[in-house]
Amino acid sequence: ELNEYQQNVQRSLDIQQRSVQQLANTIVNSLIQYDDPAAWTEQEQLLKQMTVENVNTAVKQYLSHPVNTYTGVLLPK
Repeated sequence: ELNEYQQNVQRSLDIQQRSVQQLANTIVNSLIQYDDPAAWTEQEQLLKQMTVENVNTAVKQYLSHPVNTYTGVLLPK
């Protein structure tokens, strides 16, 4: 039981470490983007284009692509 407990504690610490690393990466990427007006403008344009209709169209195109129809993707009726 002690060994199993230690494994669980280690697993928990590993997950926390990955989570912190992911958060750090996100912050760094945000700062880089903030310092680069061109990247910021591009991201802003992309977000403006992400209307519900555009997202739905993109998803429908993705799901109806022949590669995806034969790889077990369940298509909505």
